[in-house]
Formats: sequence, structure tokens, C-alpha cells
Amino acid sequence: MINKQLIKKTMPGVFNFVKNQPQLFKLAQQVDAKLQQREYVKLNNE
Repeated sequence: MINKQLIKKTMPGVFNFVKNQPQLFKLAQQVDAKLQQREYVKLNNE
């Protein structure tokens, strides 16, 4: 899961950029959630 602490630690430049663009952070979280959901469905359908 993407969270602020992880981004802050691993990519401070990206964190500062995204902090100024809150809709980008929301978009990233949505994409991440969709990917996790897809993986979950894939695992349970095999």
C-alpha cells in the first residue's frame, strides 16, 4: 500500500512534488488499490 511515510523515506523529491499535488496522491492510491484488488481476485480464482 502506498502511504506518505514510505514515499517520504524512499523518495523525498517525489514526496514533496506530490504533497503540492494532492489529487495526484489520491490518484496514486486509487491505482494502487485497483492493482491490489486485481491481484487478490487473481489469487482467489486460481
